[in-house]
Amino acid sequence: MSFFTFCFNSIFSFFSPQYLLWPAFLLPLLDPEILKTRFWKINLLIILISLALTQYVYPVDYETLIYDFYHTGANAHTFLALAVRNLLLVILTVRIFFDIFRGERGKLKAAVSEQPEQS
Repeated sequence: MSFFTFCFNSIFSFFSPQYLLWPAFLLPLLDPEILKTRFWKINLLIILISLALTQYVYPVDYETLIYDFYHTGANAHTFLALAVRNLLLVILTVRIFFDIFRGERGKLKAAVSEQPEQS
């Protein structure tokens, strides 16, 4: 049971606002030419929108989310901003996962095609 608790906390604490900016410190490790591609420009736009929505919800309108929306159902705009942020983070995760998978598959195909044929 503790393994499942650890996995749950590891996965879902990443989407917590205080951890959302931490992966940005890894960006300087990437090749600058990669960051100029259309794929990464879209990813960076998704990250910036997610960060803006996070700042809107948590320090600015968190009280509205807790007291108004969860208790009375009023002021759904904060909940919608949080839902859009979470959806953008899922889209970003899927985009990066498939980019990594596609890149690794391409390397595998190149390695297989470079091997000399055996007779």
